[in-house]
Order: sequence, then structure tokens, then C-alpha cells
Amino acid sequence: MRSFERGERVYLAMCSRGYTGVMPAPADVAATGRQWAVAVALPVAAVAVLAVTGLTTGLTTGQVAGLATGVVGGPAVGLAGLVAATGRRIAVGARR
Repeated sequence: MRSFERGERVYLAMCSRGYTGVMPAPADVAATGRQWAVAVALPVAAVAVLAVTGLTTGLTTGQVAGLATGVVGGPAVGLAGLVAATGRRIAVGARR
């Protein structure tokens, strides 16, 4: 009985704050060209930085591709690609 009363109080509090039982739909659901450009800019910049870093540190194309895969597919994919390209383990994080 106590849980029912509490649920009723919560429901009344939600109604007093404008709850109608329906999730409001956003008016504009389509992304604009500018929003797409901003969304693509970060991965493109990251791949460019990786390419420049690879050129300055002497990484091979396969190693840079392994790192770039991590930018697109997540860090685990990138580390796996780099390990496959280099044939050695990578220490992630600092040990104290």
C-alpha cells in the first residue's frame, strides 16, 4: 500500500511539472549540412594528425592505418591494428 501511495505522489508531482505521458518530439530532426561538416571535421583532423605524426616518427603506412582505424572504429580497434602492424605490444597508460 505504501508503494502505491508513493507512486501516486510521484505521478502527481510529475503532472504538476507538465508531464503529459507523451515524449515531446523535436521540431527539427534532420541534420543540416553545417552539422554534418562539424561532425566529420574531428575524425578528419585526427587522421591528419596521425598521418603527420607517422611521417615525423617513422611509422609505416600500415602502422598509421592501424592508428587511423582506431579513430574511426574506437581505441580497441586502433590498438589492435597497431599491434598487428608492428608485431609488438603497446603499453597503455602510465604505471607507477
